[in-house]
Amino acid sequence: MTTVDPPAINDDWVAWRARVDERLRGIERHGATKEDLAKLKEALTWRIILAMGGFATIVTVLDRLLP
Repeated sequence: MTTVDPPAINDDWVAWRARVDERLRGIERHGATKEDLAKLKEALTWRIILAMGGFATIVTVLDRLLP
């Protein structure tokens, strides 16, 4: 059985990790605004309405096709 040594930490890796950490800190500070929540509510409402309409259509078609 062979073992593989982990890659050496070099300056490129340290710089990459610093960029990732900075970006994650920026994401943590972001919160949803009222506008974001309003858009989400509208999108979910339309999806629910369309899903209900599709389900009703399927039930109607099956009711007419099946004896």
